[in-house]
Amino acid sequence: MKFGRNLQSIVIAFVLIVSLIVFCMMFFYPTLKDMRAKREEMKVLQKKVDNVTKTIVNGMKQFKREFKDLENEYEALSKKLPSKDSYPELLNQISKKTENLKVDVMARNRLDEVLDDELKLKRIPMIVDIVIDYKTLGDYLLALEEVGIAVNIRRLIVNKDEKNLASPALRVDMELETYISLVE
Repeated sequence: MKFGRNLQSIVIAFVLIVSLIVFCMMFFYPTLKDMRAKREEMKVLQKKVDNVTKTIVNGMKQFKREFKDLENEYEALSKKLPSKDSYPELLNQISKKTENLKVDVMARNRLDEVLDDELKLKRIPMIVDIVIDYKTLGDYLLALEEVGIAVNIRRLIVNKDEKNLASPALRVDMELETYISLVE
């Protein structure tokens, strides 16, 4: 019966080997296949993460450059703004720049100031009524630009001077504005 016992051992070994092969084919091999697929997905996701990281880093560098440019522009513009104590000097500068133009200033009124806490600025609007001809009006506007301080024209109304219809004189109503820095 030695032969039967060997056969029995061989059959058991054969069944175990076949069972092991079936187990591997049914459970282990699909799991291994899934692991390979997941590994490929992880590589793709890692590439995406790397690309997003590069984009964020480049975006931050660009943001820092643009922010620095804006700071420099703000500094340059701030220098063009008069301080809160220099408003009378601003009017003197405008008068000096425009006095040789022989402009008949009918009125120069300062309107109520508008405060902008967020920007630390105070808007100073002014109304200027003048009698002037076309060419001198252009020179006057250029002189305002050359004052060296930011002066905006918010409103400009040009009419024929009704008091002297024969002359080329114009009556010009302007609302000018400048800003005073509240930063000390």
